[in-house]
Amino acid sequence: MKLSSFILHFRQLLQKIFGRKFPVVPSLNNTTQRPISIISVRFSDEFEQNIACSPCAVNPLNQLIPVDNTANVFYYSLSEAINEGLAKAKHDLLVVVHEDVYLPEGWHACLETALAALEAYDTEWGVLGTAGVSAEGVLHGHYSDPNNYCNTFKKNEWFTPIASIDEHLMIFRKSSGYRMDNLHPGIHGIGTDLVLSAQQKGARCYVINAPSIHKYKDAQGKIINSIDDSPKIIDRVNYAYIADKQCCDDYIRYKW
Repeated sequence: MKLSSFILHFRQLLQKIFGRKFPVVPSLNNTTQRPISIISVRFSDEFEQNIACSPCAVNPLNQLIPVDNTANVFYYSLSEAINEGLAKAKHDLLVVVHEDVYLPEGWHACLETALAALEAYDTEWGVLGTAGVSAEGVLHGHYSDPNNYCNTFKKNEWFTPIASIDEHLMIFRKSSGYRMDNLHPGIHGIGTDLVLSAQQKGARCYVINAPSIHKYKDAQGKIINSIDDSPKIIDRVNYAYIADKQCCDDYIRYKW
């Protein structure tokens, strides 16, 4: 077993024993200045309990763009639904986020601080996230989900390069022209595909130290403390989920 896999399993064991850990967002005392358009596809009532009530989503500086795809009946694919939201974005800085992600108080300030540090190093960055994997297969980022809590950043470290991004949160610029592939068959690998598209254009991609909380509350507003509290995670054992992931993996391999 690789060291990174061992660390992940160890973290999952600790979380199972002691309960879920949530990130502590630093108090930066910054007044946010860069407006963002937040695009989220609404699949269920978890939308209202998570991203819709995140402080940055209700900040009048920003734009929240919900795309209704309840029960996956209005769009051919998640990618097509996301692109519908991107077309409505008023701001250049885009945050594409799953409906079950909560961005805690201070997240927007962390984003701006990370961007300032990154843009002093790389003004042509491509795609950003809060969870990703390096070319060596090592997990990087700062996030919490029912499976794992991860913070690979050192003090005052704001970004690190990666080869793939988890699509629960993706950040890029509207002016970059990046869009999702409408033919992508499912929910898996969209972040990988977007990063590969950016790299093809010569841009480097990163995870930033702006912690996200994935699968924070269920549709009734109850905090998800373990994988047993999340219907979406429990549902991953069914054949439809397994088939969807296999189709997405095959599509990425075929495309790239």
